[in-house]
Amino acid sequence: MKARAERITGEAVKAAIAAMTDLRKDLKPIMQDMEATHEMDELAQNLNYCALVAADNGLAQALHDVNNWISDKYNTKQTTK
Repeated sequence: MKARAERITGEAVKAAIAAMTDLRKDLKPIMQDMEATHEMDELAQNLNYCALVAADNGLAQALHDVNNWISDKYNTKQTTK
């Protein structure tokens, strides 16, 4: 697994981060519109809204994980020099 992670290029990581960030930006106004037009108890039962929230949370976690991976990789390189 580590060898495969080392083959990931910086450009690929930047593209993935940009894509995830763009998706989150696209989701936010949809979710906000739904929140403005529905009561929370209705939204809790709306599978479309729940799917959007789950997607947003997944993207947020993925971005967090990628940032941690970059940080760990950077810190490892700094301490080995």
